[in-house]
Amino acid sequence: MLAEMLVDLEAELARRNDRHDQLTRRYERLERQTDDLTNPETVRGRKLLADYERLSELHARSDEEIDELENQVLEPLRDIQEVLRKLVA
Repeated sequence: MLAEMLVDLEAELARRNDRHDQLTRRYERLERQTDDLTNPETVRGRKLLADYERLSELHARSDEEIDELENQVLEPLRDIQEVLRKLVA
């Protein structure tokens, strides 16, 4: 049962990492566009900056969620699995 839970959580972590990688590419592309922005007061400039801020928050939240899943859930479960494996051996 623990092994099945770990497999499911590893799959979830992989899914979140894929999503985070996609967000990173979008974030970096938008960052370059805002860096090249000559007039942030235009409608396009304000939209780019708003999109950049929103994506920046999503990217940071995604990073935090991945860290939490890895450090607070997966690592302790892996440790428990290893202890149980040693007890059985």
